[in-house]
Amino acid sequence: MIPQEKYSLIVLEIVATRDIEVDEEVFIDYGIEWEEAWNVHIRDWRSPCDNSHVLSSKAIRLMNDDKFNSEFHAWSRSHYTVCTIDGQNADLVHLLKDGDGPLYSEEQSLFEYHGIKWDHSGFNYLGPDSASNRKPCLIFSASKENDTFEVVIFYGSTESPSRRILQLQQNISAEAIEFIDLPFRSDMHRKEAFRHPIYIPDEIFPRQWKDLL
Repeated sequence: MIPQEKYSLIVLEIVATRDIEVDEEVFIDYGIEWEEAWNVHIRDWRSPCDNSHVLSSKAIRLMNDDKFNSEFHAWSRSHYTVCTIDGQNADLVHLLKDGDGPLYSEEQSLFEYHGIKWDHSGFNYLGPDSASNRKPCLIFSASKENDTFEVVIFYGSTESPSRRILQLQQNISAEAIEFIDLPFRSDMHRKEAFRHPIYIPDEIFPRQWKDLL
């Protein structure tokens, strides 16, 4: 899974004290407390995805194997769409907060564009890196024959906090589109997810490392 992820993950480096043979497995002992807690979790766990309104992270990843399925195009309570843009020229729409006047006469300045308003949640998913080329987007139409989509991208804000920008993209490739979990809605963020500390036994450390004790 790591090569598929587009963000940093927690990594633990392991140093071998002997050669590892081909096809030999490496096991990690999490400790008896972790194992007992895991067994209790497995015994008592009930899937939240029995509710049809909740999608698991695995189900959302699998959507990307069937991107032209229109049932996936509308955002849900669990997932949304991101597009990787290549910087090519595209039409822009400036969305105005209610009560503001037009921004520029030569560009589209609207209070609403196909149901999208200034306060649409898509702008909240932009994240702190506004320069990123991976942005939230909505699918307007799809052409399976051409392997392309027409989308509107939540591009960012202007210097004025009451004006936000949409970018209209036609013929964006299917490869540039991805369905992902909503922020803080993935499996690991669920209150019923398994959480328990993994203790490292003292004897795993060389005696020379313990000279401060």
